[in-house]
Amino acid sequence: MFVRTVVFVFIFISTFSCYGQKFQLGVWCLTGQTGYDQIIEQDPAGSGKWVLKDTEKKLLKDLGVNYMIACTGGGKPCVTRVEQALHNYGIERNGEFTSTLEISPPNSDSPEPYQVWRAIDKGSGPDDPEWHAYVDSGYASMNSAFQNKTGINSFIAGAEVQLANPDRYSWLNVICHSLHVHASGVPALVQDGYDYREYLDDMFSQVDSIDIFNYHYYVFKNNTDSSGQSLQKALQKFVHALSYAQTELQKHYSDAQLHFITQVQQSRKGDYRFTRKAEILCQNNLALAYGAKGIVYYLYGALRTGHVTGLLDLQREPTHQYDNVRSIHDNYQNTGRTFYDIGAEFTHLIWKAGYAVHQNQQEPIDETYALYDVSSRVPDGKLDDNEETFIQVGILQNDSGQNHYMIVNRRCLDGTRLVNVTFKGSPTHSYLVTDVFTGQEIGFVPAENDTFSYSFVLNDGEGKLLKLRNFGEN
Repeated sequence: MFVRTVVFVFIFISTFSCYGQKFQLGVWCLTGQTGYDQIIEQDPAGSGKWVLKDTEKKLLKDLGVNYMIACTGGGKPCVTRVEQALHNYGIERNGEFTSTLEISPPNSDSPEPYQVWRAIDKGSGPDDPEWHAYVDSGYASMNSAFQNKTGINSFIAGAEVQLANPDRYSWLNVICHSLHVHASGVPALVQDGYDYREYLDDMFSQVDSIDIFNYHYYVFKNNTDSSGQSLQKALQKFVHALSYAQTELQKHYSDAQLHFITQVQQSRKGDYRFTRKAEILCQNNLALAYGAKGIVYYLYGALRTGHVTGLLDLQREPTHQYDNVRSIHDNYQNTGRTFYDIGAEFTHLIWKAGYAVHQNQQEPIDETYALYDVSSRVPDGKLDDNEETFIQVGILQNDSGQNHYMIVNRRCLDGTRLVNVTFKGSPTHSYLVTDVFTGQEIGFVPAENDTFSYSFVLNDGEGKLLKLRNFGEN
């Protein structure tokens, strides 16, 4: 066994420089149903220049996010002021904070703002010149309002239940194309989720210009336990959905990104529940294991209806969920690094495969990627049975083809495990395993063996990113 220090320099270039080099860690929806006067103001007074109030800036800064999707809703005239405030906040932060905008400013065809992507539900569609003009004028007006685009990550081109309708895919394609024509350099974001529905192949086949796919999947229903088979069945469906979404995205687009909305909220209807801190962490880590380049949370509570409770309460004060997320962000898994910094480690990695270890009894698990076996045990305790080795492995590669393994403990309650990962090697080669999050390195000379193992402890919901380097012949 040997220890060797190796220095790597990575260069990552993206077609869309406004988002490709950053890990997007953000929140969805600025206001919920909060009054706009609570969150924005004119600065200086009477100038017509709208900015976020200091209280709003503090909420975002303390949470450690660098991104917001401006779902302000309602089509009210003051919505454009909110988007302007977000845009100005991005400029103020020198590009360290970006936003996705969805409401077009007023234009010659409409004195009121409207959501361009809602055009998929209106009019007679792509065969109607007036419909085309409606979409084009919306994006043209947004592009005009935000000409320098500083602080803008993307515009929304389509969202949610609309996308389950195959008759609308050609409409969505026109909307995405119009965005690229009228707002050059601004990526198109499409969002869908709620449930696992296998229609993405059909949709992606008909929409040729999606840049970001924002995916949300509610893992923790009201009857999902905090441990045991109920939890693991829910998580298994979740990783199945992640795998499907990432597979289809990579199949159809060369550089599109997968972003994931982590469930932190509770539904008024009681169909899904609040999540514990370890469950939030587990969702984040599983999303990273499947190549997500962004994590988003619901910030708001829908105040008058009580429909959804997010990271803020009815008085727009931080909740215990806000504190849980902030704790994850401030000191990710007690590594001394922020979650934003950890997420940046994944921006240059491409997802290749994923395995639920308890469903894979074969050895090697994947010889192509040198993964031989994974086992777990209670520290100083007995080995977990094969069917109860609730470990998820995401395999990713960098531009040099070096294998990375995101190992996630899917147990979220009293589930600390000593995990042993066995790699496939050659008796005549030397290898270096690096813990990317901590920088710890350990070398292996397999001698007469063709496998070698590395062990570590993962607490509830935790993950560890390992990089494997083959030094070749000894």
